[in-house]
Amino acid sequence: MDLVNGCVPAEQLEQCVEKLRSDPPHPGSIAREVCDWKHISPRDATRAIGVDLASFERVLEGRAPITAKLALRMEAAGWPPAQIWMRMQVAYDLAQERLRLGRDNSTSPMSAREGESTVAVS
Repeated sequence: MDLVNGCVPAEQLEQCVEKLRSDPPHPGSIAREVCDWKHISPRDATRAIGVDLASFERVLEGRAPITAKLALRMEAAGWPPAQIWMRMQVAYDLAQERLRLGRDNSTSPMSAREGESTVAVS
């Protein structure tokens, strides 16, 4: 990193962007950083957001997803917009599923042919 100018060299920036695409962080880790940035504890955050501490801590630890309901509550409490949280959650979920499919040789990605309906898979 170029500390004099506060810039990241283009090559390093490209590597960081690629890492985020292939292995995005759980949005709960970002939520923890927002708590730190706002100088509030998770307990204080849950009071403002209107959720219970145990549930929010599961999110912060990456053991539970940020749901649409939680994202909207966070937004209403002055946190970044709900759409950002949902995009981060989808990016994380897709990356995790890609990893799972890559490790599970018995499962192959399926694609629907044009005009066919798709079904939910577990």
